[in-house]
Amino acid sequence: MKRLIFLSLLIALCALAQNPATPLPTTATNPNGHACQSNAILNYVPSGVIYTCQNGFMAVAGTGPWTRTGNTISPTNAGDSVAIPTTLPGSLPTSTGPSGVLVPVLISTSGPVSAVATGFYINNASGALTYTLPVITSANVGLQLCFRNAVTRTGAITLTAPASTYIDVAGAVGSAAGNLVSGGALGDAACVVAIDTTHYYAYVGNGTWTGS
Repeated sequence: MKRLIFLSLLIALCALAQNPATPLPTTATNPNGHACQSNAILNYVPSGVIYTCQNGFMAVAGTGPWTRTGNTISPTNAGDSVAIPTTLPGSLPTSTGPSGVLVPVLISTSGPVSAVATGFYINNASGALTYTLPVITSANVGLQLCFRNAVTRTGAITLTAPASTYIDVAGAVGSAAGNLVSGGALGDAACVVAIDTTHYYAYVGNGTWTGS
């Protein structure tokens, strides 16, 4: 099965090289970590790296580097492969902010949503929205995730902890796999920080948030 998948991807690359009708978007900015909405997104960076949308965020595809000639792209390493989408969007934003650090922003209109990485998560749904916090491992202690209602939105935001994980808000520890729920008001906002493998500390920025 794995060999069949690999051959299919290799055929797709060969077909693209023979008929490069669809331009590949290029960005001068490293898109790694940018939030994305579709797994059909593909971006090529002049340094020879391809990024695709993986679990909601841009990440490296294959080991690279990749070589672009006109509208065709080919791997330097024979073992690399990547699914080439049929439609491609424009390049990602090029601004990196004053510190030069890109912070992913994910705006959602429906849920539930799995929060997978440090970043800002915006509830733009017409009502309530639930976010599932990521499992904390020794490798990702220090994750910082912020949540807020978009302008004009008044839905309640629910943050759900993973199994055997607790959310501490205002010094009170909730239940294992418990929730932190906003009052559902304009500007509801809060951040959580993974301080060890079983605890998130919550920092309320606006609104009334209740743990359970």
